[in-house]
Amino acid sequence: MEEDVEGYFEIIINPPEGNLIFKFTRGDWENPEGNENVSILDTNYPIPELERRIWVYLPPDYESAPEKYYPVLYMHDGQNVFETATSFSGEWEVDESLNTLHENGDYGCIVVAIDNGGAFRIDEYSPWINTQYGGG
Repeated sequence: MEEDVEGYFEIIINPPEGNLIFKFTRGDWENPEGNENVSILDTNYPIPELERRIWVYLPPDYESAPEKYYPVLYMHDGQNVFETATSFSGEWEVDESLNTLHENGDYGCIVVAIDNGGAFRIDEYSPWINTQYGGG
């Protein structure tokens, strides 16, 4: 791996034919994603009749700007929002996108994401029973 003058890295690989699966890390497997601004508030938050993991994203300048007030974005399907390892079908990369926006001058926001109930997701999100999809 070579670093150019601007701090970007370039990796050239010549894999054999077929699928190539890889993952970039930040030095070790404990920090494989760029989600240093994301923490888990609780892994089993006591919501009546539900117990869910709650994720919180804080903008990069959150600790250094105590006088700043941020809007808050609440998101469903928390396991998909920040982390590939917990997602159902791929991470949404919300933290990476917000960090990039912040680097480009965006004001920032806090994101609170709550996991869904997995196999019971449609039941939780649907107000009535759908004959084709279930729920209700």
